[in-house]
Amino acid sequence: MLEARAARKAGAAALRPEVAVNGTAARSNARRLGFDNPVSYFETAFDAAWEIDVFGATAHRVEAADRLAQSADAGAADVRLSLRAEVARNYIELRAAQQRLRLAQAMLDSRRESAALVAALQKTGLRSELDLAQAEAPALALQAAVPSLQTAIVAAARRLDTLLGQPPGAVAAQLASPAVLPVADAAPLLDEPAAVIARRPDLRRAERELAASGSLAAAATADFYPRLTLGSLAGYRDIASGPAGLIWTLAAGLAAPVYNSGRLEAQSSAAGARLQQRELAYRQAVLSALEEVEVALAGYFNARRHVAALDLQIETERRRLMLAGERFRRGISSFSDVLEAQRALYAAETERVDAVSTQSRAYIAVNKAMGG
Repeated sequence: MLEARAARKAGAAALRPEVAVNGTAARSNARRLGFDNPVSYFETAFDAAWEIDVFGATAHRVEAADRLAQSADAGAADVRLSLRAEVARNYIELRAAQQRLRLAQAMLDSRRESAALVAALQKTGLRSELDLAQAEAPALALQAAVPSLQTAIVAAARRLDTLLGQPPGAVAAQLASPAVLPVADAAPLLDEPAAVIARRPDLRRAERELAASGSLAAAATADFYPRLTLGSLAGYRDIASGPAGLIWTLAAGLAAPVYNSGRLEAQSSAAGARLQQRELAYRQAVLSALEEVEVALAGYFNARRHVAALDLQIETERRRLMLAGERFRRGISSFSDVLEAQRALYAAETERVDAVSTQSRAYIAVNKAMGG
């Protein structure tokens, strides 16, 4: 961005006169009538030159540099938008990982209590060794899965550290306590496609690059026309062999291309080809942006429906677990029914965490696709 602004400033300087100061001091011998005569020569002068941009070649290049600077600004805005979205997504991932660990630990406690109950019944002869093994195996399997869940939490926290430019562990200290997973219940604000195109920084960048290519193509066309240059000089000259005094010069020059082996034609054709490339790139960027909005919206609304369906399923699975537990304690059914109900409830609750995470990430994607 700073480079583009500096390039624009350098290009704009070509529209104004340039002034330089020159100084010369010399001593040499001039052969006159067979004798060597040392001669001293001193001159100092201000020299000014100005190319009048009659046909706009320089102005178009300055315009292109200005548009590229605007493109760089839009590119920086796009990076900031992407960074904010990435931070939000990783925060969602961190909270989701914490919720998965919380569910696993709660289910692990429940399965350990069930295993302890079966162990007590087995000692009294009411349950077999098989029942005890069936009760202990799921608890041990879930216990083995806990470390990977803890690793996911550390990975999400370290990723947030990197995105925020913080040393490792800075985020973990602030977000160590599990919190409720953020849920985006509000419907995203929709807008017209033209407003989305105007607001998205990546599309502004592509449009500014297209406009810059148009300016450079116009500048390449203007190079076919003559260039008018004005110049002046004012200073002081002292020659030992002649009188000293003030010197001045006023001049005007006109240069027109006559023959250059097709260089100007090739440059103009190349500029036109780059303009066509930018046109196609901008059109494709617009289509991709509109596609991104549609896909993100579909993902968000489908995720909401998924969460609503899982809420009903979890309610049913909890009632099923309660009934299975009662039937087991009364000796009507086997412990495998309890294990199956626990497994189904844990799977549904874990899937709901994933669905809520997907819904929130889809909401972030919608807002990013809409330009923030």
